[in-house]
Amino acid sequence: MNPTRLSKFMSLALRHRAPDFGLFPDGKGFVPLTALTAIVEKNTRLNAGLAEILAVVETGQPKRYEIKDGLIRATYGHSQSQKLGVAVEYPAVEPPARLYHGTHPGALNAIREHGLRAMQRQYVHLSTTLERAREVSHRRAQAAPVILTINAQAAHATGIEFYSPEPKHYLARAIPPEFITFPEGESHLSADLLVSLHRALHEDIRSGDATTNSIVPAEATMSGRIIAKQAGVIAGLDVAREAFLVLDARVTFEALVLEGARVDNRQEVARVSGPARALLTGERTALNFLGRMSGIATLTHQFVQAVAGTRAIILDTRKTAPGLRLADKLAVLRGGGQNHRVGLYDMILIKDNHIDFAGSLTEAVRRVRSATTDLEIEVEARTLDDVREALALNVERILLDNMTLEMMREAVALTAGRAKLEASGNVSLDTVRAIAETGVDYISSGALTHSAKVFDVSFLWTR
Repeated sequence: MNPTRLSKFMSLALRHRAPDFGLFPDGKGFVPLTALTAIVEKNTRLNAGLAEILAVVETGQPKRYEIKDGLIRATYGHSQSQKLGVAVEYPAVEPPARLYHGTHPGALNAIREHGLRAMQRQYVHLSTTLERAREVSHRRAQAAPVILTINAQAAHATGIEFYSPEPKHYLARAIPPEFITFPEGESHLSADLLVSLHRALHEDIRSGDATTNSIVPAEATMSGRIIAKQAGVIAGLDVAREAFLVLDARVTFEALVLEGARVDNRQEVARVSGPARALLTGERTALNFLGRMSGIATLTHQFVQAVAGTRAIILDTRKTAPGLRLADKLAVLRGGGQNHRVGLYDMILIKDNHIDFAGSLTEAVRRVRSATTDLEIEVEARTLDDVREALALNVERILLDNMTLEMMREAVALTAGRAKLEASGNVSLDTVRAIAETGVDYISSGALTHSAKVFDVSFLWTR
């Protein structure tokens, strides 16, 4: 028996997908211990039963699970707490002076404006150490997380309650932005995105900028302004900044607008100064990233505006430039869209080829679930019968592949909120509004990243 595998399975069943296993938690998250034991015993890959469950509860992370009066629950982290009606309560405690929270770089603007919110969960999760915050956020992150510092005692003094379900782990229902300290002066870009940036610089420079190094003295300095040459949405100033700093840490880069901000034609968006060689050598790579990311953000914003007033959320796809996926997806976030899966590793998406290979949608889902993965499952539906079959399997999300508007409306009526519906195929700015008005939850479009026009930006050097 593998205790780690069993603990992950218990977390999946108690925190994330209880109805899929025939478990229906009460208002405090408890289910019968006998019911969970029966499910565990049926899974031959686990090779476990009641004794092993009890061992995980007793020897695993403190207070992760609780057994009481023949019932068991996960004590925190329910991803569907609102949908399941689970409300796990804890006594309020006094927090330490500082706590930490890891988040995706693309969420920073929203957090600056609204603070930390629980979203689909019941609580915001906070850690007592930087290391713990990085560990927790890396499990779910699509990119290297930014670690925020929470001024917990100051927040507590204003009446914000904190809870502690286990050592080194605190909870709060929300943290207003005035109690959050954001990191400054260091790159918050993901490691993979930085690799892409370094590769782009190497591609351009290799053994050195032969022209600049021949003409410009090493001690020369200069200044310049980055100007938007069209109206749109800016994204990637932080990447442009990093392009210069990689070449020379003495460069000063001042962003004049926030990521995701609307800008006008001829508006100044950043000022830069420092060693002339670094600025001249890094200019093209910096503008390439800024132009591409701003183009994607601008197109994404147009899609988001087109569906305003509906429930539909605009998603990207994996149709990104090779080697630039995280930059492209970060730009979508800054344009107001949301990310679909980053790659093949962070979500289950059962498409037509998988269904054909397995022999049926039901068999494909069964094979995925037998792997005891806790990844969200989405299935592709080509017909309304596929939708009915998926609903019977209690999958979290159904992709409506190239369906007509009428079929989408019927699928929405059939689903009645039991699963999230994603429309995909033939999505454009001309069609997206009509698709959104069918009542689907998500609309995904590869055009956001594969058809966005590069945003026109330029440097104006002032010396």
